[in-house]
Amino acid sequence: MQGLITHQARTDRWPLWTSGLLLCGYLLLSLWSNRVGAETARVLIVSGDSGGAYAEVIATLQTRLNELAPDSVQLQTLNLADAQGTFEKTLHPAPDLIVTVGTQASALAQSKSENTPVLSLLVSAPDYALLNQVNPSDSNLHSALYLDQPLDRQLTLLQLLLPKVTRLASLSGPQSAEQTQQLRSLCVQRNLQLSIESVAPDSNPIRPLTRLIDHAEVLIALPDPHVFNRSSIQAILLTTYRNRVPVIGFSQAYVRAGALAAVHSTAQQIGQQAGEWIVEFTQSENRQLGPPRYPRYYSVAVNTQVAQSLNLSVSSENVLLHQLQQLENRSP
Repeated sequence: MQGLITHQARTDRWPLWTSGLLLCGYLLLSLWSNRVGAETARVLIVSGDSGGAYAEVIATLQTRLNELAPDSVQLQTLNLADAQGTFEKTLHPAPDLIVTVGTQASALAQSKSENTPVLSLLVSAPDYALLNQVNPSDSNLHSALYLDQPLDRQLTLLQLLLPKVTRLASLSGPQSAEQTQQLRSLCVQRNLQLSIESVAPDSNPIRPLTRLIDHAEVLIALPDPHVFNRSSIQAILLTTYRNRVPVIGFSQAYVRAGALAAVHSTAQQIGQQAGEWIVEFTQSENRQLGPPRYPRYYSVAVNTQVAQSLNLSVSSENVLLHQLQQLENRSP
């Protein structure tokens, strides 16, 4: 009887020991699975400069990554000045994603990255299109977060500022020709009249501008270095100001220089959206960047001194921004 009881006790302990072993195995398997699922993505940032807007974009990008996906992305930063001799070495082993800041950095990465996805920041839509002509690539591998704003957003700001305006003018250069055609289509949809004058490369834009402003109520500036550059911007703004034709610019700097207003994205706003895009990319199954995007986050700048000089009554920047966001949210 005693031996029977002892045998029974041993057989009762066997299932407990087995259950413990299975439990330990399950825990180890879970830890291993979580480690595999949370594998750190390696992202290489190639920056065209180490300061200014470039540094602000990278700092905000890092902050946003830490907020959304801490410890899931390993960042490595390389300045363009150092990248010429070491860039190819950093591609072995290849990172999961290359993020470039500035047009020159984007050109280098697109020419050397081969099968590695490249996300370009601080590039305008015309510059990015030109880069793709020089270095044709798979659209699933290369993409961009444009620096400039969608034309529809610029026109909405214009109509919020100057609701009675119907006659618009624009200068078209070699890089902005396609955008000018898009602008023409959008003006037709909004019942706005658009006059366009072409500016040849390395030519003075003032002559075609003077032909435009006699019949225009406002000038829409499109980013094109052949039209708006350091040597021409002051002459353009002075000519339009003397003729009492306000300018809707495409950057905060142009508003400071004398444009009436602009919708623009700051370096911090670009960095914030870029950080969100990187998390989206690294957590997706197929890891494809998709088509280029315009900024989701933006600001409005108004030159109140220019508005007063032109006897224009305009709303504050905050009011205009709120109105613009409301209108965009209502759009399908």
